[in-house]
Amino acid sequence: MRAVLGVLIIGLLAATPTFAKSKPNASDSVPRALEFLEVCEKFASGDVLVVEWASELGWDAKEGDSGSLYARLYNANRYIEGVGDVALVALIEDYPTQTLGYCRIDIVAPAGTIGVLNLNELPRLTGTIRTTSDTDYGSWEGAESGRDYLLLASQDPNNFSLQLTTFVAHAAQNP
Repeated sequence: MRAVLGVLIIGLLAATPTFAKSKPNASDSVPRALEFLEVCEKFASGDVLVVEWASELGWDAKEGDSGSLYARLYNANRYIEGVGDVALVALIEDYPTQTLGYCRIDIVAPAGTIGVLNLNELPRLTGTIRTTSDTDYGSWEGAESGRDYLLLASQDPNNFSLQLTTFVAHAAQNP
């Protein structure tokens, strides 16, 4: 499954359309990494109105063809002044006992610090941060409201990435 997911994501990123231009975000006081995590959480949640929600925030969001009745695929793009071109891909997979949500945000040549270190402030996540001379790396896991989280983020002068995977167990059903 991970191999198929990886191939799917690489294909989506390669086929990403031209970025939509939008005004700067009104939440400029919030570290961007926290804002991007919130967007990924919404996509990974499986909310059927996520495209409309993201569009209201200035994203050029679309649902793609996942090729499965049990999977939904999304991509979204946005230009943010002072940050750059932001690309998002999300995949929701429904299994008999759980739903997997996956979301990744990438920024090539970010125009400033996105705030990877700020993700360590979230009480629902535990993890580690490593910093080298030019790169911040973070790896976290946690749970909240019946949802398990796995989160990776990194930023160097040339790239920013945030990758969220969530798992939600379904209520037991009678046969």
